[in-house]
Amino acid sequence: MAVLPPLLAFLLVAPPASARVFPTPILVDDEVELRSLYQDGTLTEDDLELLLELLNDPVNINRARRNGLYDLPGVTLSMATAIVADRKANGPYPNVESLLRVPGMTADVVEQLLPYAEALPPSPPPGSLTGHVRAKSAWFFQPVDEFDPAHPNRTHTAGQLGYDRIPDSYLKGRFRYMKWLKVGYLGLAQDGLSSVAYDPESRDFYGSWGAPVFELGKVYAQAERGDNELVLGSYTTGFGVGLTFDSTNRTHPHGIYPDLTVTGTERFSLRKGQFGVAGRLGAMRLSDSLALDTTVFASTWRYNIYQYDLGVGGYEGLDPLVDETSSPRVYVETPDGEWWKGGWLTIPDAYQESVVGANSTLEIGEQLDVGATAYFGHINAHVLRGVEDNYELVLRSAWPETRDYGAVGVHASYLTGTTEFLGEFSQSLNIGGTTDHRGGQAALVKGIFDLGRGELETSLRHYGTHFDNPHARGLAAADEYGGQRDRDEQGARVKLQYEPSLWLGVRFMGEVWRRPSLGTTNMELYGRVEWKPFEDVSLIVLADHRNRDLANNGRTREYGGDYIDYSEYGADIDQPRIDQLIDESFEVIEGAGSKNYWGTQLKVNALPRTKLTAYYKRTYTDEGYLYPAWDDGYCDYWYMIGHYVWFKAQVKPIDATSITLRGRYEDEDVHGSKGLRYVEGYLQVDQKLPKRIKVGVRGMMMRDLNDPDAEFKDPCNRAGAPDLCGTCVCEDIEDTEETELKTKGMVWVTLDWRF
Repeated sequence: MAVLPPLLAFLLVAPPASARVFPTPILVDDEVELRSLYQDGTLTEDDLELLLELLNDPVNINRARRNGLYDLPGVTLSMATAIVADRKANGPYPNVESLLRVPGMTADVVEQLLPYAEALPPSPPPGSLTGHVRAKSAWFFQPVDEFDPAHPNRTHTAGQLGYDRIPDSYLKGRFRYMKWLKVGYLGLAQDGLSSVAYDPESRDFYGSWGAPVFELGKVYAQAERGDNELVLGSYTTGFGVGLTFDSTNRTHPHGIYPDLTVTGTERFSLRKGQFGVAGRLGAMRLSDSLALDTTVFASTWRYNIYQYDLGVGGYEGLDPLVDETSSPRVYVETPDGEWWKGGWLTIPDAYQESVVGANSTLEIGEQLDVGATAYFGHINAHVLRGVEDNYELVLRSAWPETRDYGAVGVHASYLTGTTEFLGEFSQSLNIGGTTDHRGGQAALVKGIFDLGRGELETSLRHYGTHFDNPHARGLAAADEYGGQRDRDEQGARVKLQYEPSLWLGVRFMGEVWRRPSLGTTNMELYGRVEWKPFEDVSLIVLADHRNRDLANNGRTREYGGDYIDYSEYGADIDQPRIDQLIDESFEVIEGAGSKNYWGTQLKVNALPRTKLTAYYKRTYTDEGYLYPAWDDGYCDYWYMIGHYVWFKAQVKPIDATSITLRGRYEDEDVHGSKGLRYVEGYLQVDQKLPKRIKVGVRGMMMRDLNDPDAEFKDPCNRAGAPDLCGTCVCEDIEDTEETELKTKGMVWVTLDWRF
């Protein structure tokens, strides 16, 4: 609770800021391009997940609240406020492009938000039916290593077992009948395990393959009447700034969102949401200035789980941070009737979650909202055949140690002019836990402001070590504690976008956070400058510095190990000399170090119907500590310099046809053989047909490149580069034999029909 005074002080003295700030203008309209921005380093994982959700379920600009509107790319807080005011004064928008009538809106902003927004008419003609249908199939081609029956205990891929040979496909439809009824459907067909049984004696799983497995992914029916709504089927809910309950990926969710989200480039996957019933009684007027908005929800659904996110041999009260469990062995029946050990598999219907919850928000005038949220959840982890004890299986991915849990919290937002403050306090509940704690506290406050020619967002957060809430989605760094990001963390973040002139734009993000349980402090700085010397030419320079204990692997990596006590080596230095550590035993911090990069991008739109873009990035990854290689007596100092370059050309020979060509090359360790080294390219053709039909075809090819070791080795092989050897004495070694190089490819076909 000591964090509350500084948080309150922040709310009172925070400098002006604005709406959600993306690190770069979002000018892409498909998942592959969004993931490329993430790989480039210009999108965070939170930004990527939000944009993927909006791409699947666009924001209805004729219904969305202010906070929902400025999730859209390019929309500032003042723009979102102006959209709501214009909608009230001048009526609904006939299409997204009509947002240009809003004061302050520009054509550049409308271009960014087109793929993520829609304008559903509030009063369609009687008997009218509108909708959007999308079908997509993906064929993935890659060489399969030869199956070796002489090694029955070796882990085999699905391809080696004789499966994974058909295209993955999905069909999705969103329909609206008249004014009040919406329905949606998402079905998938792809290779995978169709059934799994557990053997309690051997603690192994045995599964049958389906080719394809037809899965009713998501389905919903939604009825609306004014601000009231009822949803049956698949949906997500969220409130406040996401600390108490949020199953969406939105920044400031409020209410119910029908859900048809599907993601994936090689295989399609469904995001965990909710399935059941949810109702909202919106804006119930208590007086001229008071209105009450209430949402209740209940859901239950069986979820799939990745094989290595599951452990066996659990027990009640197990603490996943202390107690270790083994990943299950999964045996798959081959087409020949043999049983072989499989790996990298997804176990279907592995566990069931049931949740009930509610939120009530009091709206005081146009400026102030105050609300409360509570939910309770239960995990049933013995739904698989053969599993009898609810604690036999350990869910390693973000779930509490108890099977009954929940959270309660309060949230508020206050709008004054073009400035908004938001905050939430939450208490997690470990119901029936056998450990010495029953949950923890978390608090998050934000200041969101408009700077005229820019915008700034500031925030402070405190997440307790025992804040064990699997449905929290507040602002957080990419690290995890017990599989959860919003836990064991204190931090501050500043995000800025400013355009002092029409030809210059600046974006900045700075963040500092600490882990109370470890006493470690981490930092990330990101900067981007865009210069437009001519109307059709822009040059971008960006840089990022991450100083943290998670240099490479983001959310999937956890902290581990201990700091080295250098004093025992008799040297008052940050790191011991190599000769002091030879033949010594010491411990290191797993994954400690930093990762840095700088990049530059050139965009040229001067050619008719053509857009050209080139990008180059230089990376520097320093794990920061010495790793003993006991087999050969060497110590490996993990330091990598890499680079990454791509070129893209987009051509529209006619208005109905768009052709995109892109080539990419990456080497994560230019002086050695760590990491990836490959070339990749794709060609995509998008064709618009009559009756609002669009067909897209993309072919992609990726080729591994030979990546030999450095030409020398030394007692501290700092990636093999001469200028990185320090005081080491380098020894020449023979080139490593070339490894087998692989070529893989993919073909995607999509069809969109709007009516």
